[in-house]
Amino acid sequence: MELLQPWMLWGAAGIVLPFAIHFWYQKKGKVLEWAASRWLFEKTSLKHRGVRLHEILLLLVRCALILLLTLILSQPIFNFRENSMADKTVHIVEPNAAVVNEYRFELENALRKGEKVVWVDKQAVEMERIGNIPKVNNPAQYLQNTINHIPAAGVSFKIYLASKQGLLDQPKIYVPGAFDLYPAFDSTDRRPLRYLLNSEGEKLAVHPQTGILEVFGSEPAGYRFASAPAHSGPVYVLVKFKNSLERQTVTAAIEALETVYKIPFDIDESENADRKYDWILADQLPATINPQSIYLISGKPEPIQKRNNVHYLPDSMRLPASELVQNGRLPEWLGEKMAAHFGLVGNSGMLSTQQLRSIFVEAKPAAEQAATSLRRWLLLLLVLLTMLERWLALRKTTLPTYG
Repeated sequence: MELLQPWMLWGAAGIVLPFAIHFWYQKKGKVLEWAASRWLFEKTSLKHRGVRLHEILLLLVRCALILLLTLILSQPIFNFRENSMADKTVHIVEPNAAVVNEYRFELENALRKGEKVVWVDKQAVEMERIGNIPKVNNPAQYLQNTINHIPAAGVSFKIYLASKQGLLDQPKIYVPGAFDLYPAFDSTDRRPLRYLLNSEGEKLAVHPQTGILEVFGSEPAGYRFASAPAHSGPVYVLVKFKNSLERQTVTAAIEALETVYKIPFDIDESENADRKYDWILADQLPATINPQSIYLISGKPEPIQKRNNVHYLPDSMRLPASELVQNGRLPEWLGEKMAAHFGLVGNSGMLSTQQLRSIFVEAKPAAEQAATSLRRWLLLLLVLLTMLERWLALRKTTLPTYG
């Protein structure tokens, strides 16, 4: 048995409540004499000795209710088949010479072990030999279809494909289970990396494989920089917010970028009419929009008709209102927007590992379906136990207390 929400098992600690209530009501009460009580003494002197059976049953039912409710919230599933097929691996390979050549050793080893190796195709044809690469036009469109052809129970997937920008145009790809990606980078399709020069003369660029903004002292292996930077000189920034706390928060985030990457920012908090700003952060969109500048407007919903260089945040960039500020991601988010504005992102013609991973979604439809089916039976049992508990509780209150 597997639990989709195992942390909910902490609720089982509530089982102490029925015991506490039970023993509280078992305390001996104080006998109060009244005028005619002596005439009834002989009739009411019969006392219950020991623990009454119906109260033990009621206690057990109440404990079972708490445990059952905890189990339902933990979302249990039974995977009998998955345990027997947990080691089954299926390899999905894009019919591309660059992919096959880069992972030839892994694919030959998989065929030697008798593991299933499938080409990305409309019919999900199995690979017989490494050299026989079928001709498929735009294989990315058949990737989801190929995955759907494979029984998913207990299968782990290994997906080999060329890391190209065209994959971003495809819808999300759902993989029913665990998977590993093996991207192939075609050196013949590598474009020069766009970059910015920081205040120390180093090149600031997005790493083509990790997708992370980095400072390079030399060219990364297998790549070359563009002949000129995407922007030269200081980056003029205007931070214009009515709220002083929001202005301080945004200014601090930009200064953090400047400290880490040594970007030559020149920040103004009041507009200078003689200066052309590269980056404007404000709570109101100016009347005149410069197509060469990037605008970040907070506290405004994104309009239906929007400009490519204007970005909106529905929340203000203050600590109580912004999740970006609360989790410390505001500098990183601003850095991503700046890199996109200067064309540093996606300039290599290939996707980074992070971008490629974002296209795929690990889904567990079989597990969720099993959990839903089991939950129905557990809920039915919960209703029946609740009815039994109510009947026992009412029966307890109506039992005669005299001899």
